[in-house]
Amino acid sequence: MRPRMDAGHRRFRVKEPRHPTYIVVLCVHWPALVQVQDQVAEKVGLSHRERYFPHVTLCGPFSLAPGVDPVSLLDRALRPLSAPGVVHPGDLHVFEGDRGLAVSFLLREDQELTACTRAINQALSPYFRKCNHIDIPPSQRILHVSVAVNLTREKGQQVLPLARDIGREIDPGDGAFPGDELPRALRLAIIRRGSLWKAYDFTRKKWIGRSGMFQAGGPARRW
Repeated sequence: MRPRMDAGHRRFRVKEPRHPTYIVVLCVHWPALVQVQDQVAEKVGLSHRERYFPHVTLCGPFSLAPGVDPVSLLDRALRPLSAPGVVHPGDLHVFEGDRGLAVSFLLREDQELTACTRAINQALSPYFRKCNHIDIPPSQRILHVSVAVNLTREKGQQVLPLARDIGREIDPGDGAFPGDELPRALRLAIIRRGSLWKAYDFTRKKWIGRSGMFQAGGPARRW
């Protein structure tokens, strides 16, 4: 007689991690950059993992101490703040990481963006369980908006000149584009376990669900 087996195979079930990983980003409404991403995707080809909606990563990836709710921490930190509003792209830069190259626009510092970045770091860092080493206070992040990420060196060399085309249109004085298509950061988002989870609307000072992120003024569906 064959031994009885557990039909559920419980020993082999994949358990969900106890400590979820988070990333906090500013969603940037930047139609000109989305158009460039479309052009790059058409001429060079971009996979899902090589293109995300325009955003600025402010913190993460990180996990928190058991029982700590990131929404509560961020809610207290964000309510006194004004929306970062217009962000100011500067020089084009190529970052090199473990997963490949990223072609990105560096952001010039301004009061609102600096205040937002500092408030988030101060709110979350006391409760980090694990974190990116650059988020250890004081934050060492270089704020930027990426055109494309996780690129091979060959593809990065193809993306760079296309990104320079948009860079030539940037006014060094105020980051403005022809037609007043200013890059604006009006919402913050929390990515949980790799998926968009919650968003904060600075104008309404209100948390919205994932679906609300894609209404007028939110990011394009690229995540």
